[in-house]
Amino acid sequence: MRPRLKALTTALVLLTFSSAALAQMSPFGLSGFELKEKDIQLITQATAPFYADPPPANGTTASWDNPETGNRGTATLVSAAPHQGLPCRKIQHEIHVKNVDTVFTFVNDRCQVADGEWKAL
Repeated sequence: MRPRLKALTTALVLLTFSSAALAQMSPFGLSGFELKEKDIQLITQATAPFYADPPPANGTTASWDNPETGNRGTATLVSAAPHQGLPCRKIQHEIHVKNVDTVFTFVNDRCQVADGEWKAL
């Protein structure tokens, strides 16, 4: 698997885990790319409004910045539309990691299941 594709796939998986599990992982498998538990918490807080009912307008962007790690990013609500009868959200993330020139971009698709949880597709 190409390194960038591997990083994006891993990112999608990581965002579905709890922050406690994330703290014990070295995400993305790329040299120099690491998100800390606080980074994940900030991403979660920034994107929380995207899961509201009704959601904000498509194209709404939220930013996060962790001065402790130097990592920062944006999340953009690409779409809020039903899929197979479930409310779903597509969110694009751009993550800037301190001291890494590459901007890591990935899209996260989640749908709300019967128990109220948002699950990755």
